[in-house]
Amino acid sequence: MDSREQVDFLASSPTRLCLLRKLRDQSLDPSTLTARCTCSRATVHRNLETVQQYGWVRSVDGSYELTVVGKRILDQFDSLLETISTVNAHKMFFQHLGDLGLDIPLAGFDSGTVVTATPENPHAPLRYYTTEIAELSSKRFYGISPIVSPEFNEAGRSFVESGTEIELIIDETVLSVAQAAYPNDIAEAFEVDHFSLYVYPDDLTFGLALFDDRVFVGSHTDNGQLQACLDSTDEELFDWVADRYNQFRAEAEPVERDSDRA
Repeated sequence: MDSREQVDFLASSPTRLCLLRKLRDQSLDPSTLTARCTCSRATVHRNLETVQQYGWVRSVDGSYELTVVGKRILDQFDSLLETISTVNAHKMFFQHLGDLGLDIPLAGFDSGTVVTATPENPHAPLRYYTTEIAELSSKRFYGISPIVSPEFNEAGRSFVESGTEIELIIDETVLSVAQAAYPNDIAEAFEVDHFSLYVYPDDLTFGLALFDDRVFVGSHTDNGQLQACLDSTDEELFDWVADRYNQFRAEAEPVERDSDRA
């Protein structure tokens, strides 16, 4: 039986998955497995015989336990199920996140909050994000933004005024729009020493915000609308956001202050 057939073998029978999961952390005899998986004794024996042939379980003194091979296969199968479940539950988020969606840690979704735009409430993610960060207290605020908006500017004003270390990465298009539409906001931000602005050489299509112990990931449509926002304190996601920010920061160029250019 090849790998694809083994996947089909597991996926086609909840009983087989139940047997393996019950044996994940302890040895059990067939009678106990029959009761815990709510199936017939004959079904248990038939499936135990098959998975034992595959090397996934072994018999020890009348009981059965998972082998290392069985544990690895079960872990990967459950991981696949978890991935499918999470991605399906947040299709809109992944649909607009681009390549970042290929390796973003799923653990951040388990403990985090995802707010998605709907036809009835298209600005729900924007309203959630700006409300949440306006109430945050943090020693740092590192961000990547593919858009400029008065809502973002107003939400970030408290960080400028409080002395929070701020780094913001935008692209050339966003910089041009900001200079034309919000020159006073830029001038105000550049009046403080703890604000740094960087320009990324290519178009940005996603948003990131990194605070002391909390991160936000923004999924944007082609026209820049914030379509979905992930808010999480998960450590794995935090490290992932920090790594992505540092990658883009390394390729971005600082925008000089007017006083520097004079």
